[in-house]
Amino acid sequence: MSFQPFFDAIRLLTIFPAPASDRPPQTSMAFWFAPVGAMIAGTLASVHLAMTHAGWGGPGGAAVRAIVLTCAWLLITRGLHIDGVGDTFDALGVVGDRARKLAILRDPHIGSMGAAAIAVVVAAKILLIETIPSDRVGAALFCSIVTARAATVLSCAVFPYARTEGLGTAIIGRGNLFHVGVAVVSA
Repeated sequence: MSFQPFFDAIRLLTIFPAPASDRPPQTSMAFWFAPVGAMIAGTLASVHLAMTHAGWGGPGGAAVRAIVLTCAWLLITRGLHIDGVGDTFDALGVVGDRARKLAILRDPHIGSMGAAAIAVVVAAKILLIETIPSDRVGAALFCSIVTARAATVLSCAVFPYARTEGLGTAIIGRGNLFHVGVAVVSA
């Protein structure tokens, strides 16, 4: 049994170091998305616990912890998903045909629609984390992040990839109900 799909999932979804392979990533890395989500959530829950025990934030402690957790979340995931939000909204905001929208998705620069969407998502994460009672933040992060990674496997199995090359070619449009089932059970 090879652990390379697990390592590929870690390298795709996080900044955590994991051994690379000469082979391209395999669709079987989808089996590991929920467990990698648990690694992300566990790291964030540990950060929250450390900040809480250190008494971070004073009167606005919940807000400070929510900001730090959101920043740590973005760092741990390399901003991969938030970058996708920005790209998606930039492409949705452009007038043009499919080729124009795909060019916008490939462009490394961010437009006003993408920047606004990212700002809204980051603000929403901060506000939502701030409203969670401190003793439940770890569980809430765990449930939301692990569930989101399992849902990613579902969306990758259901929707086709827009391009013929890119980060998602190993899984998007290639997953099946077995991948989804394993992701849901592991979540």
